Order: sequence, then structure tokens, then C-alpha cells
Amino acid sequence: MQGEHQPLLMAGAQPSAAAAPGDYSGESRVAKAIGSIPPGVLGLALGLSGLAGVWVCAARFLVEPGLFDEALPIIVWILLVPAAVLILLYGSKSIFAPAVAERELLSAAGNSSLATGTMATMSIALMLHGQGVIMPAKILWFLGMLAHVTFLLIFSVRHLRFLYLPEKLEELTPSWVIPPIGIAIATSTGLPLVGGWVVVFFWFGLGAFCIIFPIAVYRSFFLRRAPLPEAVTPQLAILTAPAALLFAQW
Repeated sequence: MQGEHQPLLMAGAQPSAAAAPGDYSGESRVAKAIGSIPPGVLGLALGLSGLAGVWVCAARFLVEPGLFDEALPIIVWILLVPAAVLILLYGSKSIFAPAVAERELLSAAGNSSLATGTMATMSIALMLHGQGVIMPAKILWFLGMLAHVTFLLIFSVRHLRFLYLPEKLEELTPSWVIPPIGIAIATSTGLPLVGGWVVVFFWFGLGAFCIIFPIAVYRSFFLRRAPLPEAVTPQLAILTAPAALLFAQW
């Protein structure tokens, strides 16, 4: 209904169609519950993993050395475990509700949220590396990076048509900046794990920022022929993130 705000985790998501035969693997309550998990929970996972990184940086640079030596690992695990659980829960949708997962992968709103999941995965890998879990952290980072690149390719082919078809610009929402610019997080998370070649992701993200971010701002605030739908206005907060992310990578 026009004018209604959606819950934040669902902001910008496409209305769900009625469940069709084959949407769920079996008819159990578990399958239906997992199938109803919104992609937005992956953004929550990214926030939790990022908060773990904030605690690590604060303990290293902002307080007296050694002050949090005993408490820091506990705090980090308290934040990383629920983040990992959220990612695994949503990932299990591909088993219990494959048709729903495919629709979300191919939709712009769903794909944008999936990108926050891969960003969270790379952040978790970095935190695990800091806790001495070396090889699993490297494997997890590569999985997150490859998944993000895959999602980005799908997103680019299906949804970046506004770059050469101006009439498609009204389809853009603020969350569309996440897949192309979010890949920059692979730089800060990957440097300690796999070496300096990951700076290529920073430069890619910076290039995407210079092209897509101004277009997203114009569409969100100045495209008079098609104002941003009120239901997705909570996504405007996302526009504060790309510059901060790139600055952190720098």
C-alpha cells in the first residue's frame, strides 16, 4: 500500500508472491520458516561482524595496551557467532526453499542484500584470522570474495541497464550501490590473509563509486518524474555508507 513503511529489514524488497509448488523442499514448518527469512538479515550479520572489528581496533589503538586482552576474544566471539548463524540460516534457504532463494538472487533488492552477506563473510574471516584461526579464515575469505564477485556479475547483467538506458533509471534504489562498491571491503579484509593483490578491489570499488553513487543520489533526490517510493525511503541511510567504506579501505 502506497505510503506505508516496510520493516527496515524488508525495506526495498519486492512483494513476495504467493508460495508456489516447488518453492519449498518439503512442507515442514522448518522449511517454510527458513523460506520466509528476508535477505535483510544479512545486513544485520554485516553490522555484527563490523562491530567486532570496531572492538578490535578500539582495543588496539584507543585504550591502554593490555586492558582488554582477556575480554576482547570473548566480545569478538559473542558478535561473530550470531553473525555466522544468520548467514548460515539464510544460506540454508537454497536447500529448503530453492525457488525463493533463486528469485531473491535475481531480484535487485534481494541481490543487494546478498552482497552484505558476502561482505560479512569476509569480515568474519578477518576476525577469525585475528583469533589465530588461519587456514579456515583464508578459505572463508575466498568463498566470500568469489560469492560477491558472482553476485555482482549477475547484478550487473540484470540491473545496471540504467547506465545506457536512461528510462531504466527510475528502477534504481539506494541499495543498488552495495554490490559494486561493497566489493572494496575485500581489500582491508584480504590484505592480512592473502597479500597485496587485493588492492584491486579497492580501485574497482572507487571507480564504481565515482560512476554509480552520483547517479544514485540524483535518482533518490532529484528525479522528479519518478520520486523514490516511500516504502524504500529507509534505504536512503545506505547512501552514507559507500564513502565511509572506501575511506576505511584507504
